[in-house]
Amino acid sequence: MSLAIILVVIAQFLNAVVALVDKYVVSTRRVPQPSYYAFLISLLSALSIFVFLLGPIPLPVEGVTIPSFTNLEFPTLVVSMVSLLAGAAFFFALWTLFSALRVADASDVVPVVGAVSALAAFPLGHFLLGSVLKSDFLVGVFLLIIGTLLLSHFRFRRNILLASVLSGVFFALHFILLKYLFGITHFDNAFFWSRMGIVLAALIIFLPRWEYCKDCERKTNVASTLLIVGNKMLAGLASIIILKAIDLSDVSLVQALGGLQFVFLLGISVTVGHFLPKECGENLVGRNKIHKIIAISIIVAGFFFLFL
Repeated sequence: MSLAIILVVIAQFLNAVVALVDKYVVSTRRVPQPSYYAFLISLLSALSIFVFLLGPIPLPVEGVTIPSFTNLEFPTLVVSMVSLLAGAAFFFALWTLFSALRVADASDVVPVVGAVSALAAFPLGHFLLGSVLKSDFLVGVFLLIIGTLLLSHFRFRRNILLASVLSGVFFALHFILLKYLFGITHFDNAFFWSRMGIVLAALIIFLPRWEYCKDCERKTNVASTLLIVGNKMLAGLASIIILKAIDLSDVSLVQALGGLQFVFLLGISVTVGHFLPKECGENLVGRNKIHKIIAISIIVAGFFFLFL
């Protein structure tokens, strides 16, 4: 098994854990509103600066290095604008994702968001980046649509489906812009300024609601803050690992293995879901388990047809 595949497997397991913690945070009202949680998570993207402080440390794995401040360059106008737009797309993707997670299971919402993101990324990539559609494109699209419909029809209300679809579209736009950014500058530069773009976009969007932010801050206790920060650090680690996997291998392979997050969520849901706090959801019984297994399996197959 190649190093890139091992990295993706680790990262997608971490992403599955992050999704469950996000579900727990928004369901227990540890933050007053999903929009404020998206704002907090976006601001915490600034924590990536600490990764760059570790840049001089050599790693024992050949071909893997830590981002370093010595590799950073002052951003051009294009890099700045693309980073800001990608940041805004990321913020709205989080807002709509957390809105859906507040009232639905992570193992229902996340696969649908992932499927919609994959479906939206192809036409966006084709028109914005000139990407060529593969011969198996329609097969993958068909499977993703069927899997999404199976999950959403039986498990979602209309407002949950709308939030999940919007989240998928915004994530697709974010990743397409990020891919464009990696094409016009190098890894360390693109990673750093894309994170700063998320922070700046969140501040611009929430600046008119600053009093609301301070009110939400007063309602968020220390334990909740530590949980959110820890979860964001886990998500940041997963992001870096995935970006490194892309750097070491074919991006299509990494994208195809993105479906592993849904597999891990499904595995957690089916095996230990009933042991988790009720706010995490995942309390499946009988027919619901079979239904979810079939739907997520179809979505994972769709990922392989789209990207491999």
